[in-house]
Amino acid sequence: MDQHPVKRRTFLSSAAGGAAIVTSNPFQAVLHGETPRGLASLQADHFQNLIGDEFFVSHCSENQPRTSALTLQEVTRHDHPGDLRPGFVRPAGFSLLFASAAGHDIANATHMVLHAELGELPIFLHRMRVDNDESGYYYEAVFN
Repeated sequence: MDQHPVKRRTFLSSAAGGAAIVTSNPFQAVLHGETPRGLASLQADHFQNLIGDEFFVSHCSENQPRTSALTLQEVTRHDHPGDLRPGFVRPAGFSLLFASAAGHDIANATHMVLHAELGELPIFLHRMRVDNDESGYYYEAVFN
């Protein structure tokens, strides 16, 4: 299975050396080097009202470029037990659970994920489990 996800090194080098592009979407700006902490600023609240929305994932399947729709099912907050160092405030972590239709097998990797409101984001997705009736897969994205 030949997959072509965004490689971490490629993303980091393009984000660091990218030209500044003016955009009205603060989450897209990180892709062009404008706001290197853009992804780090995401919180569960950004996704809570998007449960039920479709997110589109660019990936390859059987050596063919493909776009698969994932539906956001859950947003789970992961509270930290406390600060690691005095004066250090650690943002709360969270995870997203997505569901796909049957036949949409997406590799565990960082993929470009597109949403109508949030724009395009590089998100690491990993498959969680198969639905009991084999109708599709569940994928998780963890932000910590």
